Parts: sequence; C-alpha cells; structure tokens
Amino acid sequence: MIKVHHLNNSRSQRVLWLLEELNEPYEVVRYQRDKLTMRAPDQLKRVHPLGKSPVIAAIHQLFPWLRHLFADSVHNGANLHAALTKFGH
Repeated sequence: MIKVHHLNNSRSQRVLWLLEELNEPYEVVRYQRDKLTMRAPDQLKRVHPLGKSPVIAAIHQLFPWLRHLFADSVHNGANLHAALTKFGH
C-alpha cells in the first residue's frame, strides 16, 4: 500500500486527490504546520530532511525502476504523470 506523508497547505493535496480519483488504496500520515511560522514540524523532518511534502512511501509501487535508488520520494509533476500512466484508465 502507498503511504503519503501529507503536510497541511502543501502540494501533497494533489497526490491525495489523484489517488482518490484512481481509486487506489493509500494511507495518509498527517502533519500540521506551525501556526506562527508555517514551517513543517520536526516529525516530518525525520521523514524528509528538509521537511518537504508529500513524501510517498512505497514509491517503488509507482516507479519500479527506482526500487534500487530510494524508497521514498517527494512528488513533482513527473511523479503524477507516472501514477496516471500506471493506474489511470
């Protein structure tokens, strides 16, 4: 199953929307920004050193050719395109 590390008010909303549209099962780990600084919490920085979101765990399910490089990824437009290619109808 795909696990999405989601930070409120971030681009990760796009990934959640896409997975919903594709009816793909996924798990969400939610993080809240600091209300004063709007920065990511330290918990997210344990997942991604810069506190970026989304981080997609089990990324190799979407991109098998990345299996040997890394297990997690911060998405970009190419990742969304690959997800549509793999799961889209």
